Amino acid sequence: MVDERNSSVNGAQDVQTTSTLQSQYKVACDERCPVVHGLASMLQHWDTRNAFVFVDRNSPQEEARQLISELDRSNWSLLLVDNDGNKFEGPEAIPMILKTLSMGRIFVVLYCLPGTMLLTRLAYNLISQSRKRAGKLVTP
Repeated sequence: MVDERNSSVNGAQDVQTTSTLQSQYKVACDERCPVVHGLASMLQHWDTRNAFVFVDRNSPQEEARQLISELDRSNWSLLLVDNDGNKFEGPEAIPMILKTLSMGRIFVVLYCLPGTMLLTRLAYNLISQSRKRAGKLVTP
């Protein structure tokens, strides 16, 4: 099972999932990037219904390692998996996240406007590629 750390991206506090509280999504993100880490922290703050379980990169659990491995092979810095096993990467995950947040439903309506997803993909790609280039400059 996935390491269920929901209070912080880096796993500072554990949250136990009970049988009455079921998460809807597993989130794997590249929390080593300060931008992604900040956005994941905001998501955790806004996730008042505990719909998201964040996958810990250092988890010894096989499912967590598989999701992180898949994330590392991806061109994106975000992987979202629902309870049915459907996967959403990068900008495709944004509407899924927004519709789950109570205040985000309004923003999902914007995704119905023509061109919005294209703009989201372009912006997300620019941020993601910049993050990867910066990582290559820092890595020896």
